Order: sequence, then C-alpha cells, then structure tokens
Amino acid sequence: MIRILLISVLACSIATPARSEPLPATAVIQDLTYTRDVWAAKDRSFSPEARTKMLAFLAKEILQAHPMERTDLALILAQAQAMSGNNHTQSDYFNEPDLFHGVPISFWFFPEGAMVTRAHSSQADLLGAKILRIGGVSVADAGVRVAKYIAGTDQRHRYLTPTWLTRIEVLEAIGLADKGEANFEFQLSDGNVVTRALGAAPTPDPAGASPTWRQSMVPGKGPNPWPHVLDHLATLPLSVQAPDEFAASTLNGGALYVRSNSLSPYTDDAYAVQIKAYSIMERAFKAAHPPAAVIVDLRYNGGGNFLNITNFATEIAGLVGPRGHVYVITGRATNSAAIVFTALLKAQTHGRTRILGEEASDRLWFWSEGDTLQTPASKLPLHYTDGFHDWAHGCTDRSKCYWPAIFHGVAVGSIEPDIQLQTTFADYVAGRDPVLEAALALAQSQH
Repeated sequence: MIRILLISVLACSIATPARSEPLPATAVIQDLTYTRDVWAAKDRSFSPEARTKMLAFLAKEILQAHPMERTDLALILAQAQAMSGNNHTQSDYFNEPDLFHGVPISFWFFPEGAMVTRAHSSQADLLGAKILRIGGVSVADAGVRVAKYIAGTDQRHRYLTPTWLTRIEVLEAIGLADKGEANFEFQLSDGNVVTRALGAAPTPDPAGASPTWRQSMVPGKGPNPWPHVLDHLATLPLSVQAPDEFAASTLNGGALYVRSNSLSPYTDDAYAVQIKAYSIMERAFKAAHPPAAVIVDLRYNGGGNFLNITNFATEIAGLVGPRGHVYVITGRATNSAAIVFTALLKAQTHGRTRILGEEASDRLWFWSEGDTLQTPASKLPLHYTDGFHDWAHGCTDRSKCYWPAIFHGVAVGSIEPDIQLQTTFADYVAGRDPVLEAALALAQSQH
C-alpha cells in the first residue's frame, strides 16, 4: 500500500537568540595568536602532520581576522582542536553561557534513522518522528558538514552529531539555517511528512547542559522536563534509569547487573564512586549465593577518574571466581575512563569477559589529562591534553605516558564487541533492551 504523504509547513514559536557585541579584529587576532603560541605548544595529541595542518589553519585565520561574535570564534577554535583527531582535545563550548542555543528537539541515531526522543511541549507531536532533512539536505550530509568541529573517531562523531545539529548557531555556520531558524523535515509515526521552521527553543531544555546521551535517551530532569518518547512507560529499562555513578540489582538467574554512568562523582563527595563500588561488592560478597556472572553496563558512561575503579575491577573478577564470567556492555557514549574500566575487566578475567553492544567512543590509545586555558580577550576555554594512554599494548614510555597508566596499565589488544548489537527505536520505545537480554542469556547459558 502506498501512503500519501502530507507536506505541511509550521513555524515554531522562535526565541531569537540575543546577539552579543562583536569582538574587534584585534581581539580575534589576540585570541587566535594565543591559541597558536600557547595552547598548541601545550597540547601533545597532534601528529606532526596534523599539527602542521592545524598551525596553517590558525595562521590563515589570523591573516583574515575580522570582527566576529564569540560564538563564531568558538567554532574556529573547535575546528583547530578537532584536527587532532583526539576525543579529549575538545573544549566544552555548549555549556558556555549564551554561546549556543538549542532547537526544541533532541534526537538519537537508531538503525531506523535519526529519531526525535525529546521535544519542547510546543513540538510534542514530533516525538518519535524521523528526521529526513535539515536545511534542505539529508541528515547524513548535515553530519558530514558538522564533522569538522568534532574531535575523535567516527564513532565519536556519531555520538556527538545530534548535539551539534541541534544548535542553531552551528546550523547557521554550516549553511543549514538562516536568520535564526532552520527547516527540519520529519516523517511522523503515521507516515505523514511535515516541515518545521525551528529556531532556538522558547525555554531551555533542563537536560540541555547534560551529555548527549542524557539529553537524548533518558526522560525527565529538572522541575519542568520536556516531554520524552519514553514518558508512557510505567517502569524504565535499567539502562536509562536516573543517572548514577554506580547502581546494582540482581537479575533473573542470579546475575549481578552493575550500571555506571560516571566514574567521577556527580556531587561534591569525592569518594562517592569508590563508596558505591565498595557497597555493591560488600552486598554481593555477603549474599547467600554470590553471583557467578556480573554484567557491567557502561554504554552511557563518558568516563571520569579511572583510579576510582582499579580495585573494583579486580574485585569483580575475584567475585565471580575462576569459572565465572563478566559481560561488559559498551556503546557510542563509552569513553575515556569507561574504556579503561572495560580493558581492566577484560585483563583481570583472563578470557572470561565478553563484550556486547556497540563500539566504544574511542580507541584504546589516546591522549588525555592536561588542563584548560582561557583565551585572553573572549575568555573562551581551550582544553589541552598531555598524558598518553595505551591500554591495547601497554604504556611504558615515561616521557609521554600518564604515570598511572604505566603502573595500572594492561595490554588487552582490543575491546571490540564480541557480539555487535544495537537497540532499534521500536525496541527502545517499547521498553525492551535487547543488549541486556543477550548478556543475560549468555550468563544463564554458561552457568
């Protein structure tokens, strides 16, 4: 049956972002020169070829400097950083006040396409819609245009692209928006096609300052959360429940499920991660029937301080014993210390760890650590990295390796998933988690 598609154009109630006073050309030159001479000298993540390209880019921008807003300068700095190809060599410009403004939707890439998962109440009918085009081009083409701003691997790009393509100033910079609005074409769940002119959301998304996975995949947050596609569920799947450094539960068959969304504390309690890990281990150890399998869900863990979990990784391996198994769930948001955690678990269990889900957000070798500078005129952040990690081959070079990576390092070769799995949008909306189901089925079949 051929469905007749209805084409409609509806303008959103647009809150036009206030324009700041442009920086004079002299201030732009000052900040770009600082970036070249100070920041670039400190950051160690660039290959010789990438450094030459980055320095040439900055030199060209200095020569053609002109008055511009801080937002435009931030995008130039983001391009320079992205040339490193290193995930951690990226400053957080989206949380700078009044620098970027989100449109009234969030989305996530599922096998079915770019699906709207959260929306301002004025656009609630778009929940569950598939984005077909932005500014007249396909979502894939829009992703190619925005890639120059995103540092890191292809998987990292896939993860962060939804945030970049929902900031109106970014869409203007890549030619997909004009005068504060962009035309988005959607296919609704009933098959009809609508086009909306979207500008900055009438009110900010309470989850808008959160990581991309939190903006897109987890409902709620704040006193007035935006409507979410999972709001109809009486109980959320374990993987998208309220973010927590560590949360644990016992699943059918006795497997211990451990979910972690951050390896640094969400609060001012510096020991929160270690305390929660200790509590999980104590309960499991004292249980009448200690688990023979542990499922560690890191698919929405962007990292933190891996020193918080070096003991926990060893303890998990000891908990399941010489015949027990560990199943680690990774995904496109799994990054930094969460990658290290995965490597440590694999190393500690000596062939008894299986990895399921999607590829992690980065390689096993990367530059991290460092510090954040501030440009003198615009006061924009510039993060640099100076500590190397290599959890594939081991890190031994004292001249560049982050010292804890030497003393706690392992060489696991790869953390590519043994079983590649993605959650479809249909499963996600229905509250099903096929990745966790697969991990649990493996745990039950091996014990």
